Amino acid sequence: MSASSYAWDCRCDVIRLSSSVTVAQTPSNPSVAVAMSGGIDSTVTALLLKRQGFSITGVFMRNWDNPDEAGDDHQCPINQDFEDAKEVCARLGIACLEVNFVKDYWNSVFMPFVEDYQSNARTPNPDVSCNSHIKFHKFREHVLYKLQFDCMATGHYVRATGHPPSLLRGRDLSKDQSYFLSTTAGQNFENVLFPIGHLTKQEVKQIAQEATELKGLRVLRKKESMGICFVGKRKMSEFLPQYFSPTPGRFIDIDSGLVVGTHEGAELFTVGQKAKIGGAAQKYFIARKCVSTEEGDPFPKHHDAGEKFSSVSLRKGDVLVAAGAAHPSLQSNVLEASLDAFNWVAGKEPAGLSADHVEKKVYQLQIRHLQKPKACTISILPPRTRGDCSVLRLELCAGGQGEGAAVEEPMLHAATPGQIVAVYDGDTCLGGGPIWRALLYAKQQMAAS
Repeated sequence: MSASSYAWDCRCDVIRLSSSVTVAQTPSNPSVAVAMSGGIDSTVTALLLKRQGFSITGVFMRNWDNPDEAGDDHQCPINQDFEDAKEVCARLGIACLEVNFVKDYWNSVFMPFVEDYQSNARTPNPDVSCNSHIKFHKFREHVLYKLQFDCMATGHYVRATGHPPSLLRGRDLSKDQSYFLSTTAGQNFENVLFPIGHLTKQEVKQIAQEATELKGLRVLRKKESMGICFVGKRKMSEFLPQYFSPTPGRFIDIDSGLVVGTHEGAELFTVGQKAKIGGAAQKYFIARKCVSTEEGDPFPKHHDAGEKFSSVSLRKGDVLVAAGAAHPSLQSNVLEASLDAFNWVAGKEPAGLSADHVEKKVYQLQIRHLQKPKACTISILPPRTRGDCSVLRLELCAGGQGEGAAVEEPMLHAATPGQIVAVYDGDTCLGGGPIWRALLYAKQQMAAS
């Protein structure tokens, strides 16, 4: 297909989408703020909208400021990204604005990220938090209400439809980004366009390469960004110590209770990560961390997955390791999340769910971006004690429905507190939230629970 064919397809999709997100209430030539990242996806987003006759302006978000960080060569490339965004906008003949959300990002995304690693033994996802707190909240409010644009557009590989909007997977399942938007309230997709959500990555690249407007621009040769922006090319073990002092401790075999090595910081590991232990006769993997408890109290309650921990007196800084990636301590088939902390895109749980009731309908879940969906059932459990909140319980099951549904043995590897679990009904993302704990039950235990 030619670039013009793609543009026409996109125009039809945007017109349909516009009506669903109330853009039909705006003028015939609506103004659109395009979130420019300096990458090819936002570039093609702007290109297609301009070709379709929208009045567009590029808006670059500055979320990170790192002048005092160590390791200048590995910092977030935000300054180069801004230059690339300006170059694209100049070539398209549109203005390029810069908005600063450094303070908001620091308070709402970065500091909670550091605190989760430092004090809570959790594995947060700042990319998910950035979407829910910054891009589709602070940024959206800024461009729609302060700058008075009719709508905003982003280069996410997702789709949205209906009123209030439902969030759907992108057509290209190999690039689908709905997982990263699963904790964003559906109302924040109102007046938001996703022009490339119905395209594949290869089609987006082809549009860019064929566009005469973009000939010779650096963005066409730019490698796709991967990983967490503010970490850059550094390892997490190099980045985090700039913000707190890690807790050294011992590596302890979860089965034998023997000390098999030492480390420089329990906070620097995540469940499932390979533990580099010099001289070890076998490969060990991180199973549990003790970063915030007193000596003799092995782990916070939300880490208790039913294992029989060794009789060794554990203390702050100790890390339990498991021999082999297939060790039972790294596997789970039940996830629990706080219902209060879980986001339903539609603003409420699916019909049929209620306290102490298992919805027999089969849904799907993911705990990682692009992970193959796992079939599951959902139930809501009442608070265990006064002051507790209700619990969302997700139990893996065989089979499933919808494109990409799971067919393999229902088991999750290295699910860890703080990690985001997203729930789907086929292509529709119902919502997402942080895992509270991961459990491994025998089939008879699941049936009785």
